[in-house]
Amino acid sequence: MNLLRRMSIQKKLMLSMGLCLLLFLAISSVLSVAMTGQNIRERVIGQELPAQIGEIRNDILRQIAQPLAVSMSMAHDTYLQAWEDEGLTDAGMAAWQTYAKTLKDTNKAASVIWASESTGKYLTEAGQTRTIDKAAPGDQWFYNFLAGGKPYALDIDKDVGSGAYMLFINARADTAGGKHAVTGIGLRMDALADTIRSYKVGKSGFVYLVRANGSLLIHRDAALADGKHQFKDLPGLNQELSSSLLGGAKFAHALYDAPGGKQFIASSFVPELNAYVVAEVPEAEVLGNVTRAATISALVAGLVGGGIGMFVIFLISRAIAAPVSRAARMLEEIASGNGDLSRRMRVESEDEIGALAGAFNRFVSSLNVTIREVRDSTVAIAGASSEIAVGNLDLSGRTEAQASSLEETA
Repeated sequence: MNLLRRMSIQKKLMLSMGLCLLLFLAISSVLSVAMTGQNIRERVIGQELPAQIGEIRNDILRQIAQPLAVSMSMAHDTYLQAWEDEGLTDAGMAAWQTYAKTLKDTNKAASVIWASESTGKYLTEAGQTRTIDKAAPGDQWFYNFLAGGKPYALDIDKDVGSGAYMLFINARADTAGGKHAVTGIGLRMDALADTIRSYKVGKSGFVYLVRANGSLLIHRDAALADGKHQFKDLPGLNQELSSSLLGGAKFAHALYDAPGGKQFIASSFVPELNAYVVAEVPEAEVLGNVTRAATISALVAGLVGGGIGMFVIFLISRAIAAPVSRAARMLEEIASGNGDLSRRMRVESEDEIGALAGAFNRFVSSLNVTIREVRDSTVAIAGASSEIAVGNLDLSGRTEAQASSLEETA
């Protein structure tokens, strides 16, 4: 407080306005960074993540488009349908094996199958490998598919023979004789898994595949993709978040606290695979550069704007303080007895400072009139005093003359 009392008005104005300017710049910078981060967050969640996941989803579907076409072509092959009507006789087995082996090699498939409902035969390029049993749990996919009536289906499951996870692209075959079969191509998940693991979202974001039931199907940590680990059990996730992301929506997103920091997470349901494509990317990676750039921009703008603002504040404060300072100097000169009462302050504005200058000028004029009247009164008093002094001298002279006369008479 003592320091403020000793400061001039100009310095007080500059200090107060400068502090207000700094506070304004700080608040505006914080709001700018926050709003920029929010806009980027909304853009990432609303546009970039859905677009990237959509591209990954479409890429996966493109990879299975050709095998799907091959499987559908097998289902509509008239030779195979006629052979099915004949009961898949041994006479056509050699031709089937050659045909299946060619398809397998051409499409780099793990297996090519024909499964018959009427005979129960499960054929591959090696011939009949087993018999389908309606009571066997591992064969329920076959009967469920036929009962569903869909022309084709994509399913990721374990191959009974090899025990490895495979993508089965199955198509329904309905023969002229009224019989039903399922034909399909099995693709090794290794190639598809490598493709999915290779996808990147940003610099360190990653993609993985989750079954509709919540079990991890393909993950960058291969140990988690064993069919036993659940999506909800991943670090930072829970049942509520899992339900919101795996709710069958074309696109869903959330922000959660992962061990390494906040993560954006988004999912997209792929009905053809009955699975979800899930992508994760650190929030700091998305917003870090933007926040840093916005902060630097705000600081540069603050320095430039602050410099210009301080210069304007200096001009304004000087315009306010200068007339007050002139009035103070003139009053001090008047108080010291050396003031020139004929001087007047310039009235440069119509605001309070102008009113102060006008009032000061009226005060000086009034003081000048008063001093002039006092001076005139002093002159009059001095004249009267002189007349009285002359009268006193004359009276004194007459008195002395009378005294002399009285002495002569005596």
